[in-house]
Amino acid sequence: ADFGDLTVAKGFVAAAGSTTRAVFSRGYTGSQTNVLDYVTIATTGNALDFGDSITDAHSPAGCGDSTRGLFGGGTPAINTLEFFTFDSTGNSTDFGDLFSVRDMGACSSSTRGIFAGGNPNTDTMHYVTIQTLGDGVDFGNLAAIAFGTTGCSSSTRGIFAQGTGSPATGTNTIQFVTISTTGNTSDFGDLNFKGYRGASCSSHTRAV
Repeated sequence: ADFGDLTVAKGFVAAAGSTTRAVFSRGYTGSQTNVLDYVTIATTGNALDFGDSITDAHSPAGCGDSTRGLFGGGTPAINTLEFFTFDSTGNSTDFGDLFSVRDMGACSSSTRGIFAGGNPNTDTMHYVTIQTLGDGVDFGNLAAIAFGTTGCSSSTRGIFAQGTGSPATGTNTIQFVTISTTGNTSDFGDLNFKGYRGASCSSHTRAV
């Protein structure tokens, strides 16, 4: 059902949410933008201005815990990771650097954020501790080189779906990790369609 509108029409956007707010980062409006928008999830209505990202870019990846949101990477080739506090408004702040630069998938638990794949084509996954600052640390590898994966999670398990290599044909692969450990992904199953640059969301039990 219709919820409302962002402050501007744009594509290649990333999102991160707490239990009360969703924040949408940057995107493409015909050129790169640094706008951060937010909505209150329990209501409906148009988005409001949250602040500005530290970079103008599209195709970042977003995740977070209950208080802090993270957005990483973007086009043009940016490996910057930034953070903000959900309950306030204002510009994002530098967190550290990631291994990859754009078209990553991301997911998180209450303590860790994981970023997977990316363009230039890589199968690398790396993680950060959300309530600290610092660069990404190696987590493991995806089942194959891919960019345009989409990620979501429960409090314990992270899921990455879709993605593509070169040529960009798309896959229907779903794979998972246990967020509190490190290691390569394991097979979860398949989607009923192939693609990349999808979008996903999840509760503690179900991912869409």
